[in-house]
Amino acid sequence: MEKSPMEETSSLAIFLESQAKARDQQSQKEYREPVSLKMVPIIPWFEDREFAIIGKTVRLSAYEIANYETTRGLWNRVLSWAKNNGYLFVHAEELPGDEFKPAANIFWRDILVWCNAYSEMEDLDPVYILIEQHSNPTDYAVLRDARMDYEYAQIDQAFGQPYPGYRLPNIYEWQYAALGAAPLADGIYAGGNNIDVFAWHKGNAMAVGKNHRDYGVHPVGMLKPNRAGLYDMSGNAAELCAYDKKLMACGGSWLDDAEYCLIRSVAEFDENKDPQALGFRLARCFDGDAGIELAITIMEQNPEGMLALVKQDSEWFKDVNEKMLTQDQYQKICKATLERLSADGTEAYETDDFQEAIKAFTAAIDKIPGGFHDANLFYNRGNAYLKLHQYDEAVNDFLEALRIAPNKADSYYFLGMVYYEMEDYTQADTYLDKALELDPKYEIGMTVINEGSGWFQYVHEKMLSQEKYQKICEAAIEELKYKGNKALKENDFLGAIAAYTTAIQKVPGASNDWRFFNNRGSAYRCLEDYESAVHDYHEAQRLKPESAAYYNLGLVYLDTKEYTKARENFLQALKLDPEYKKAADTYYALGQVYYELGDYIQADIYLDKALALNIEDSFANRARDLKDAIAQENSPEEKDES
Repeated sequence: MEKSPMEETSSLAIFLESQAKARDQQSQKEYREPVSLKMVPIIPWFEDREFAIIGKTVRLSAYEIANYETTRGLWNRVLSWAKNNGYLFVHAEELPGDEFKPAANIFWRDILVWCNAYSEMEDLDPVYILIEQHSNPTDYAVLRDARMDYEYAQIDQAFGQPYPGYRLPNIYEWQYAALGAAPLADGIYAGGNNIDVFAWHKGNAMAVGKNHRDYGVHPVGMLKPNRAGLYDMSGNAAELCAYDKKLMACGGSWLDDAEYCLIRSVAEFDENKDPQALGFRLARCFDGDAGIELAITIMEQNPEGMLALVKQDSEWFKDVNEKMLTQDQYQKICKATLERLSADGTEAYETDDFQEAIKAFTAAIDKIPGGFHDANLFYNRGNAYLKLHQYDEAVNDFLEALRIAPNKADSYYFLGMVYYEMEDYTQADTYLDKALELDPKYEIGMTVINEGSGWFQYVHEKMLSQEKYQKICEAAIEELKYKGNKALKENDFLGAIAAYTTAIQKVPGASNDWRFFNNRGSAYRCLEDYESAVHDYHEAQRLKPESAAYYNLGLVYLDTKEYTKARENFLQALKLDPEYKKAADTYYALGQVYYELGDYIQADIYLDKALALNIEDSFANRARDLKDAIAQENSPEEKDES
């Protein structure tokens, strides 16, 4: 498993790192994940919405907004077409550099003219016109020349008319999209409350320093999108938006502190100054009929919006429902809404907000067609009631879940737990026996282990035969092993340690399984807790002398520069099984050890053995880099020159 380098780096590590960096730079030039810009449909889920930042109540119509900030590549392609079709720009040169990074620092009049060009290029009617040139609405001049001397206040936009061309979003559209296209925001930044997950900002893109790989503006779409599927709404490049008769910059950029990347953060744009880290995102508007048709798509994408309309008894929803929706479409929307509410309730439950969980599950059961027939909703709400010690409500929900799904073992199990808490041990016995009868090796084992002494002791001492108890422990061991291994693969090392430790300390039989100690040792090693890692690998070796435990312990000693101990463990790993799956890695590690010990002949021998077993590119490159280092050490002339 890959680790970060130690603070004290050897000459070998520096040499290998320089070789790997050269290859990485080459591969980055050769390949880049393609960016596919698409227009995301947005339907506002309110009749009138007040934006507190400017204290104004507005009404939004259906519109579309781009999933990505406009990239340099798209800018250059449209610019080339525009110059060949009569459009004139103040700065007509193509933007240099990475085509997937945002098109930024562009003169604002060039942006408006470019939007018109892109519209015409896509056979759409352009949006931007000069006020003084269209006193007659049927006779106007499309803005095609950015060199003309005019202010933004002189520009008009064909909103509400059949001109669905590309344009800048207005500030209300931008903010609503940044909120996630739903009545409630999904965080203070566009996507959530953890800015580093959703935005490039001063803290993670500027303060890191010019020599860091994360410095500067980034290709679009590298971080997570918000709920509406929009990337980089906070940070990366700030975005130009329209507001009445002036322009504003929204969302902050990679140069800005986190507070300037808030959804509500807006800066006034000076038309006479050069823009800094300022780009733009495309938007389009729709006519009324298209807006209603779009509602079908939007309700499927944002089902929480449907719920809000159901609660408000909205006329808009009734209009869409009665005029536009087929039965099949309506069922799809209801299904999507149920899934969203269920996810919200589960998330609240997992964060111990049981009241909110009950509200979400209740809304799904009471308000959405189909919810009353979903056993999982009753089961989940029953668990939330159980956590709040509302036992009568919990019993009712578990019984309802069983009425819908009679063979749901976990409903029987938790009914047993409720009756245990109510001190009705006869009923507790009955329901637990039924759960185990349906599925004796199901995840009850995990639940039993984690529930604590009262319920666990009751199950253990009063209700389970030795055979049932062993099956539950076996199920718990497998569940914890799966969770630990999954966390280890996802680099969640603390989560892996927690799962393995729970098994070792709480589940009979797990402390005799060498794999728990071996895998926990690997998690400790990745966290550079070498003392704990050495302890676990020794325990794994004691329980069962397997090559993997010796190989992993050798890696620890290689990390801590205890090369003699590392060599002993690697050799023992090969002695136990010369052909085990990590044999090539073990030979390579021995090559490293002998290199550090100054025995270049042995180092070369083991590297050749490693290459004989594994010629995969990345592995072979590492081995050859080390052989090159050995060759340099063996060449007196090159050593003198260096």
